[in-house]
Amino acid sequence: MNKKLLALILGGFIVVTGVGCGADTEVEEQTETPVETETQEETSGDVRTIQVETAYNPGSYETIVTTLTVDEDGNPVGINLDVRMDDGMKSDLAMSGAYVMVEGEEHNWAEQIDLLEQGIIENGFELFDFTDDEGHIDAVSGVTIKVGNFYDGVNDALAQLSDDYIGFTGNKTGYIDSDNGYRTIAVITYEDGVAVEVALEVITDDGKKTTLAANGDYVMVEGEEYHWGEQIEFLEEFIAENNFDLAAVEMDEETSTTDAISGVTIKVSSYLEVIQKILDEKK
Repeated sequence: MNKKLLALILGGFIVVTGVGCGADTEVEEQTETPVETETQEETSGDVRTIQVETAYNPGSYETIVTTLTVDEDGNPVGINLDVRMDDGMKSDLAMSGAYVMVEGEEHNWAEQIDLLEQGIIENGFELFDFTDDEGHIDAVSGVTIKVGNFYDGVNDALAQLSDDYIGFTGNKTGYIDSDNGYRTIAVITYEDGVAVEVALEVITDDGKKTTLAANGDYVMVEGEEYHWGEQIEFLEEFIAENNFDLAAVEMDEETSTTDAISGVTIKVSSYLEVIQKILDEKK
């Protein structure tokens, strides 16, 4: 697994919406929810909007919704940024006081997003340089939030205005909520519309399963040759090496296991299904 990508996913939390899942002892049977489309375009008179959904790093399963407004000449004239969370849209939560970054903050999250949007418009839709590796900027007064995770959606929406647009570049995520409260997450990295990498994780009541397994706090079988996190890495690498041809995993329908990947004894059905849902959304 790409450790940098996994760190982004798990350093906070990441886009498609929640999806269904097959049987897996790792995760209980899931309830399917509708999958959102990656890009939507609406037209009203001479103005149209392009909507793109991308991964939100602090939250991994959360979704950034970027809406670009374009005039009759094909020029961007407006932009709206928001994050779809479990409890609703982040801007609404911030304005109602249900989401507070820091007590006594000068500008709440929604106000800072408004400042960022206005700054992008005033800057001719040129995105600002970061001042650090975490994605902060100092070009817009009052904006202290990390903005780097919004750039994928903005860049993709702007790129769609060009005749040379090939396809989405960035991260897409999907998740599954199980009856036991666990959340299974898949993050697929795309380059020009092609899936090139995947990262998988399960969030349990005790934390991230990769961390628990690496620390010895989650053990599938005493004396196991490879712990859960290592087996997940084998699965991720195999899928990427086989260009996301999930049939190559050759999963046994009865046991949900595979003999195609050396060292992988875990049930893989839930992981394959959430990956497939993301791939289907991109079509």
